[in-house]
Amino acid sequence: MPKQGNNIRKRKDGRWEGRYKVGVLPSGQTKYRSVYGKTYSDVKLKLISEKTNNTYNTHIKKRLRFNELIEKWMASSSIRFKGATENKYWTIIDRHINPILGRLELSQITPSLINEFLNHKLNNGRIDGNGGLSPSYVNTIRIIILSAVQYGINEKLCEPLNANIYKPTINNNELTVLSEKSCEKLEKVLVMNLDCTALGMLISLHTGLRIGEVCALKWSDVDIERKILTVRQTVARVKANSNDNCKSKLILDAPKTKNSLREIPINSFLLPLLVKKKSESVSDFVISEQKTFVSPRTFEYRYHKTLERYTLRLAIQANRLLLLHKHSSCAIAPICTPPPGHSGFAKFNTAILPRERYLLAMSNVVPEYTSIDALSLRCLTLETKPSL
Repeated sequence: MPKQGNNIRKRKDGRWEGRYKVGVLPSGQTKYRSVYGKTYSDVKLKLISEKTNNTYNTHIKKRLRFNELIEKWMASSSIRFKGATENKYWTIIDRHINPILGRLELSQITPSLINEFLNHKLNNGRIDGNGGLSPSYVNTIRIIILSAVQYGINEKLCEPLNANIYKPTINNNELTVLSEKSCEKLEKVLVMNLDCTALGMLISLHTGLRIGEVCALKWSDVDIERKILTVRQTVARVKANSNDNCKSKLILDAPKTKNSLREIPINSFLLPLLVKKKSESVSDFVISEQKTFVSPRTFEYRYHKTLERYTLRLAIQANRLLLLHKHSSCAIAPICTPPPGHSGFAKFNTAILPRERYLLAMSNVVPEYTSIDALSLRCLTLETKPSL
């Protein structure tokens, strides 16, 4: 059918079609889009609307820079982020992404540029210039970039990336676990010099609590009569408000995941130590001597100082995850084997144990808890190793 003006024509099926330019293909050909309607007037109105929106979006794409897109994405996503996650993302954005990619226009952000940027961070990405960032850290940078771009695509602020953004290969390091002899030596020294730091180390060793959970643990979370320790919160670092005189601050927040809200049996080794320290404590927090909690950074510093003070060479070079790894090996090894790729308790604590085997193992620790749901207590310390 002949055109009726404004690039509008009537199709053989009776509908009217209007076409408008949206860009140029790599081959040099003009790229068109079509709108349809029952009448010529309907299509004409649709064309006017689409041309206006396309001109506006094209103007936005050319003007908007990548740092502005990331800010829009963070603002729209903050409702689903925990405070610690939001603070971590802003730190990565400010230190690594914006200094290099932030001032680029969205049209300049291409798959090859992103892959080159990630490769640079992997090899020479440290702020101090001494080498590259870890693959897992670079993968977090990748996730932030792709999430921001996907937000831009959904909001029609940028075009889709038509090539792969490669994920860095993450090497799983061999699990480091204290030997039985080293563990006994560590326990003996900590019990003989039982201060708040030593108690925190023993709690981590015998319950598998994360460092933030240990620092946030209150005496009200420790039920001496029931021999149960309840994890309700963790210490998290979040971005400070604009009127604060610092960039970040520590708060008591919900644990890392929903399943981290849990109850943990207190074994016979740890129970008398908690009873003793509770009678002497002047704080609401288990490992603090002040009214407020101890920061995870301070606790980790004291952890290393404790090892150095008592010449415990067994773990001076290891971080506090060594205690979690030891707890994991003692608690879970008698029941099941960790799946490939899980390097410690912090990653393995979502493993689901068969209910019957779990309850049988639990009956050797806390007989009165044989009726507890197998999924309600994922963290346990076995004092005996039942034959399962």
